[in-house]
Amino acid sequence: DQVILLANAAFGLRAVGRLTECGEPMRESGIRIVIDDFGNSFHSFQCLDQFPVDGIKLSKSLVQNTEINPLVVKLIEILVRQATQCNLTIVADGVEREAQAKTLSNLGIRFGQGTYYTKPMNGDSLIPFLSDWIAAQRNRNRGRMVPPENNSTVPRNSYR
Repeated sequence: DQVILLANAAFGLRAVGRLTECGEPMRESGIRIVIDDFGNSFHSFQCLDQFPVDGIKLSKSLVQNTEINPLVVKLIEILVRQATQCNLTIVADGVEREAQAKTLSNLGIRFGQGTYYTKPMNGDSLIPFLSDWIAAQRNRNRGRMVPPENNSTVPRNSYR
């Protein structure tokens, strides 16, 4: 029901600009625009003004620095507050460790991507992975996913 276009400076901002001429019909059709690598450069903030953006995907470099730089954590906290006020979805890219996942979750970020959850996989691995993940979701315990004992392919999920 939904198509999400990731747009960044290297790919798609001009194309997305042309697509936005479609305006509301594009949104009504389920097409969403998310700015990729948000926080990597000043252009990220300019995009918020130029396009009908539905979300931002925090750059891996920001996420990686949450463990070593309190200023980055404070900046992400401000971004989350502003994004929430603007009804933007936030996805954190490059989550590799539990400490990062917990910090981001505590800041209010509900969606994450990275090797903390699962390693990259090919198409043949996707169906069994999703089957295992769905089964694990059914075994939730107090808002946290409880993966099956002998299946290491199921993502760990610290998000509520």
